[in-house]
Amino acid sequence: MSKRTSPTLIGLFAIGAVALSVAALLLWGGGGFFRRSLTYVLWFDSNVSGLNVGAPVEFRGVKIGEVTDIHLLLGTRKVGVYIRVEPTAIVGIRTGGLAAKIDQSVKAGMRAQLRPLSLVTGQLYISLDDFPSTPIQLTGIDPKTPELPTVPDPLQVWTDRARTVFEKIDRLPLDQVATALLETLHDAQSVLRSPELAHAIRGTDELIGDMRQFARQLETRTDQITAKLDTTMNQASELMGDARASLRDLTAKADPMLDSFRATSDTARAVLERTEGAVARMDRTLETAQGALERAELTLGSVDDTLADARTTLGRVDAALDERSALGYELFSALRQFRATGRSVQALTDYLDRHPDALLFGRGSRSAP
Repeated sequence: MSKRTSPTLIGLFAIGAVALSVAALLLWGGGGFFRRSLTYVLWFDSNVSGLNVGAPVEFRGVKIGEVTDIHLLLGTRKVGVYIRVEPTAIVGIRTGGLAAKIDQSVKAGMRAQLRPLSLVTGQLYISLDDFPSTPIQLTGIDPKTPELPTVPDPLQVWTDRARTVFEKIDRLPLDQVATALLETLHDAQSVLRSPELAHAIRGTDELIGDMRQFARQLETRTDQITAKLDTTMNQASELMGDARASLRDLTAKADPMLDSFRATSDTARAVLERTEGAVARMDRTLETAQGALERAELTLGSVDDTLADARTTLGRVDAALDERSALGYELFSALRQFRATGRSVQALTDYLDRHPDALLFGRGSRSAP
């Protein structure tokens, strides 16, 4: 009869196997289960042939992650490449974490780009590098995953440019251009073989011969021209000397004239100063006269007021002396009485002149002569 296996030993063996498996995963996986990686999406317009899942993601030549997935967006030229960035590959991050540091780098100009991993195999990888002069262009196609801006591959840019050039060349009417070129060559050949061109060439040879003869004649006359030029230069030198002497004489004569002009200027300046003083005094006199005129205007205003009062008073006196008023009636009655009294006194005076003795004898007692 066989011995029964203990369940405890079986359980311990199973626990040990599980522990060994976990230890192997931690050892060989490098602790990947406890690392928190960052996932980003990149959208490219170019061909990603040669880029595979697991391709490295490098930042300035240092591997910091890998490609995890590649998607094609139907109906567009967009190809989405998902990458995973490992925080353990980047050191020196103190505050804000890796995601904040990547956002700062994007604002500073970090862009993603496809680059060839091997020219022989045509494999590609993702390169993160600084392109500060490029704008940040995000598509927002996958809002759940953070997006990094991309720039075209330089090889792809030149390929696109070459393709554009070739397309433009294909659109050119090369047959017509070749036909026109052949016709132009035929016309040029006809011109070269024409007698007119040969005659023109002979005429050119004759012209060159005439120019050579003229050059020889000019060479023979150069000495004569040089001699005449020397004579002219000597005469010009003499004229310059005379001009200098005349200038010195004029300068000598100009000094007294300048002194006289300075004296005249001083005199004129003094006269001007005196004139300015007289003008200032005249200004003050005019100001005084203006004040007197203003005071006279005020006095005339007072006189006008007085005359107006006098006219009012005279009007009142005239109204008072009117015969129709009581005072006027009494005044005119007194004047009539005074006039009658005057006539009586005048008659008495005349009578006394004729009869002086009337004062002694009376008027009635005097006998007739």
